[in-house]
Amino acid sequence: MVFTLPMLKYIVSKINSDIIQLLILNYYCLLIGNFLNAIIIKNPLRDINIYLHLYVISTILVFVLYYMINDIKKMQKKATHDYLTKMKNRSEFQAKLEVLQKKKKIFSLAILDIDYFKVFNDSFNHLVGDLVLLEVSKVLLSFEGNKINCYRIGGEEFSLVFEEINFVEVENKLEKIRLAVQKINIDEMLLDGEVRGITVSIGVSHIKTFSNIENYISSADDALYKAKENGRNQLVVGK
Repeated sequence: MVFTLPMLKYIVSKINSDIIQLLILNYYCLLIGNFLNAIIIKNPLRDINIYLHLYVISTILVFVLYYMINDIKKMQKKATHDYLTKMKNRSEFQAKLEVLQKKKKIFSLAILDIDYFKVFNDSFNHLVGDLVLLEVSKVLLSFEGNKINCYRIGGEEFSLVFEEINFVEVENKLEKIRLAVQKINIDEMLLDGEVRGITVSIGVSHIKTFSNIENYISSADDALYKAKENGRNQLVVGK
């Protein structure tokens, strides 16, 4: 085992298929057991039927467990992610804020809204609206990382949570997001018609003190409304 385990680990790490990895580990464990059994009873062919049954049964169990785990993962993802954009949903957003509040971590909360989104649906159709949502979500997800989480919290509304990142850096990243969205061009994806430019309004609140979670959201929301009142396509920092 001392010599074979490191080799097995290296081989398994090179395989992309989860099911193949599980099968290799399963057969490895059985082989070790067979080897030890053969040494003890000194007759490796004595229990050959038992060995064969173990290999067949364990293989079936590996496949059953693999598909059960996959189904559970799919169900979990449906419950925690938005069906269209595949971004984390509002329940995950609320859960994240609760964790940050309990840990008393300084963070920034941004709420982003697509400007004149209703016009996309009314002037074209809901498929174009979905395409706009997908393109904006791609931009947001390109900024996601260990300390930046993105969520779709409503129709055309998104949120970003920045954990323990310098407030000036947060604002710079949000400006980059705003400019990146502004560069989206979906005209070439459509068979006909020209879509007006896509822009977003962003409100951000830097959380330094801890209170009710709704206060955090309200603060960022107020900043978002100011951005819209001031002409949209801009970032406003809340109090």
